[in-house]
Formats: sequence, structure tokens, C-alpha cells
Amino acid sequence: NTVFILPIFFFSALSLLYSLPYIDSGYVDFAVAFFSMVAFHAILRSNPDEPGYSNYIVILLFATAAAITKQAGFIILVFSVIWLIWRIIKNRKTLTPGKATAKILSCMFIVLLGLYWYIIKLVDIAMGRDFSSLKFLFVDIHHDASLIQRFVNGLENLRASPVFFLVLMVLSLFSLFIRRSRWFTLGITLPSIIIWGLFFSYDDRNIIVSFPFLAYSASYGTAYLLRILKLDKLKEYFVSKFPRFSIRRKVVKIRLWPGRVLFLLVFLAILASTFLVGAYRGTIKHQQIEKQKTIGIMELNKQVYAYKEKNGIKGKIITDYYWITVLPGFEGSSLKIFLENDNFVILSNSDSYELVDPITLAEENTFGFLISDMYYYHPPFKIEFDSRIRSGELTLIFSNSGYHFIRID
Repeated sequence: NTVFILPIFFFSALSLLYSLPYIDSGYVDFAVAFFSMVAFHAILRSNPDEPGYSNYIVILLFATAAAITKQAGFIILVFSVIWLIWRIIKNRKTLTPGKATAKILSCMFIVLLGLYWYIIKLVDIAMGRDFSSLKFLFVDIHHDASLIQRFVNGLENLRASPVFFLVLMVLSLFSLFIRRSRWFTLGITLPSIIIWGLFFSYDDRNIIVSFPFLAYSASYGTAYLLRILKLDKLKEYFVSKFPRFSIRRKVVKIRLWPGRVLFLLVFLAILASTFLVGAYRGTIKHQQIEKQKTIGIMELNKQVYAYKEKNGIKGKIITDYYWITVLPGFEGSSLKIFLENDNFVILSNSDSYELVDPITLAEENTFGFLISDMYYYHPPFKIEFDSRIRSGELTLIFSNSGYHFIRID
């Protein structure tokens, strides 16, 4: 079936063109895209008249997994919840009150259990123990750019030419002419791309979650174009010229073994997998930790790790380099990321706010600074840093990629 083969090609092409460095990195964007794709595919393959209890569970489990992995996953979660509610309402005549109640309670349980972290954070924000960064992510990080300019900036920041991406967007518009695809193109494909372009286009990673939806909509649009352009005649011509390519080969039928034998084989396979995972668990964990160490600016991370391994770092670091707060070995035991945790005092990395003098934040237990050019070269701060470096109160350990690592002596 064309509309289920083409998405694989389109999704692979999008990933290789625009997100290749992130496939094996420590970022979670592809994990979100995977969970979103499974939930979305389950929706497309379910029986519209009666999705079935198991379908509800599978869809919500993977949609919730996407949301808990990263906030971008809320796109598929909201879409899935709306779709499930719509199906329950549409099939209300065939559903008994008991079945409807069971489905609703199961859905609520999965969502609430999966999103407990967000509930905790909302409570922390309400109690003043943490703060929301939504204003910074929605507004301040774009530096007063208009909504249209944000979208243009996002396209320009893609890792390859945006032409292929725009072509798929145009193909997606043709899917609006197909009833089977119109609802999800309008419901999730276009909204997810628009949300990225207007609010989250400051980072090209944020578009990855839209790739599965774009791939599906573009495949339906392609199928529509093939039909209206009557390219099936080209297929018939090709088959007439190369008949051996159209020969249908007999399918080899294999009779399943008795249930007990099959069960035993599955059990042994699971047991063997468990032993293999146990044997290689250390290796897998080590590989993942090494990948996590590349998050952010890899060369800068390497220099910080090299210094820590050789000299050690005791005390807090005052920094506006957010990535270091989640690097393995630097996380601290605190759940907080912004403002302050066990190892860091966090500065704003946006010049939309009035800059706070990093030197005034230094205390007895402060190791030093890892600050960007925005702070280091800010005139009032630059004079103070230069003066203290010359007097020996501070030592500039290194500068890399627009950041400066400074130790308090």
C-alpha cells in the first residue's frame, strides 16, 4: 500500500537530511518521534467503528510516553485524547455504560500516572519552589522577531536546504482532498509544524517530532497526485515493457507449530534476551553516558571534563551554559535545573533580561564561572573580570566556542 510505504521513505529522508547528528546523540527528540509515530500509526490502523479496548491502551501508553519524554510529545497526547473522546462519543450507541466508564477511567489512569512529573513541577511552581520558563521559550528567546520571521528563521536554520521540507509540506496540502487523511492533516500535521515555526523554531531539533505526521500526510498527498495525474497508465506501460518485474511469485506458507512448542520457544527467547541484556547492560549504559556527554557543545564539554578529571572541581559553578547542568557527573542530587541546584548557579542566557553581575553571586563555596561572551564581554563585567584576573584573584582556564571557564583562586 503506497500510503504506508511512502511514509517510511519520507521519514527516513527527513531524518537523514535534517537530523542526522541527533540520531545517535544523547538527545531525546527521536525517542519522542518514535513514541509519537507508534501512537499515530495505531490510530490510523484501528477500526474507526470500534477501536477496541486494547487499541485505547496502546495509543495512550505511547502518546503519554512521548509527552513524558519531552514537552513536544504533548502534541500527539492531546491529539490522541481528543481522538479517543471523539470515538467514544461517536460510538456511544454501541457502548454500554460499563464499557464506556472502563475506557474513560483507564485513559485517565494512564495519562495521570504517566504525567506525574508535570504535576509535581506545577505544584513546585505554584508553591514558589520553581518557576516556569514558558515565557522565555515562547517569547524572549526569539529576540522580538515577528511570528513570520520566526518561521523563516527556523527554515533557514535547518541543517540542509529547506526545499525538500517545503515540498513535503505542499504535498501534505494535497492530502486535504482525501477524506481519510484530511482529519489528521488538519488535526496534527499542520498544527505541529505551525507551532514549531511560530514558537519553537529557535532549535532545529524541535521539528523532529513533526516528521512522522508530515511523512504520513505527504504520502497521502502524493497518492492523490498520482491518481489525478493518471500516472497509473505509466505503471501499466512499465509492466508491459518489463513483464518479469510484475510476475507474482507464490507465497510460501508455513504452518505454525503447536502452541506449547511455540510458547516454549518464545519463553527461551525471552530468557536468552534477559541474559544478553544483563551481560551487556554495563556496556549499553556506558555508551549512553558517553553519548550524553556530547549534549550541547561537544568540544567545550570535552575541555570541562578534561579539567575535572585532572584537577577536580569543588564548589558551585556560576554559568549560563545550561547544558552543563545535565551532563553526566555534573547533575547534582537536586531535581531543580533552573536558578540553582547542588552544583550550579544558573544565569539567564537571554539578553532580553537585565544581566546580573556574575561576580556578585560568588560565595565561599563557589568554584568559578562558565560564562558566555554575553557576560564576559559586557562592559561593566569585563573591566572587573580583567582586573581580578590580572591581580590573581581569578584564573582564566580556557575559552572555547564563545564561553569562558574561570576559576576563583
